[in-house]
Parts: sequence; C-alpha cells; structure tokens
Amino acid sequence: MSDHDLKIERDLNLLGPLLEEIKRFEKAQNSYANFGACDTEPDGEWQFILSQAAQGLKYPGHRTPDDWQLFTGMRGVGLAAHRLTAVAKMAHEKIADWRMHFPAGQWREFDRYLRDYCWRIRDWGDNW
Repeated sequence: MSDHDLKIERDLNLLGPLLEEIKRFEKAQNSYANFGACDTEPDGEWQFILSQAAQGLKYPGHRTPDDWQLFTGMRGVGLAAHRLTAVAKMAHEKIADWRMHFPAGQWREFDRYLRDYCWRIRDWGDNW
C-alpha cells in the first residue's frame, strides 16, 4: 500500500464517524427539500452548528423553521425543523465529545476537515 493510500485509509478511519453525521443530516435535508431544507440558508445553519461544536461552544438552542430559514408558510414545516434540529443536535453532541477525547494530533486533522467543510462560516466573519 502506498503512503497516499495509507493516508486516505487513516483519514477515513478518523473522519468516518463525522462523515456519517454529515450523511445523516444530508439525508434529513433531502427528506425535507420541499421545505427548502437543501437551500443555502439551512446549510449555513448546519455549518454554524458544526462550528459551535468544534469550538467547544454549547448548542445554539432549539431551531425553529425561521431559524432554519425554511419555507414557513407550508404545512408540516414544524416537523421538518424538528427533524433537522434533532439530527444537528446529535451531531453537535458527538463532535463536542470527540473534541474532548481525541488526542491532539487527531483533533487537528478532524478540525482541519471541519473548517474546510464549514466554508460558509468564514464568509460570516466568524473568528473561528
């Protein structure tokens, strides 16, 4: 196995749990796409929540349809917001736990991936 292949395998082992959380949220987004869950704004809220966890900050609180910036005039939008919130909160809790328990070198790799994934946060002028 080449050095490159070893790095990819190591990265997948390290990032696998995070990638599963991202897939879980994207599945929820796709399930509620008709409410605008796949739009830029909800994705930005998701990235904000991930960045809060990565920085060791508490979960930003219950997310309403307005917080997710979903199409609020539609029947069932409350359920969509509830589902996105549940998945995002679970991911936040897991990342916060990983932050506390990963060895420093592993956390740096994890953090590097999150910073790249959460590209919208930099656009908001966050100091992260």
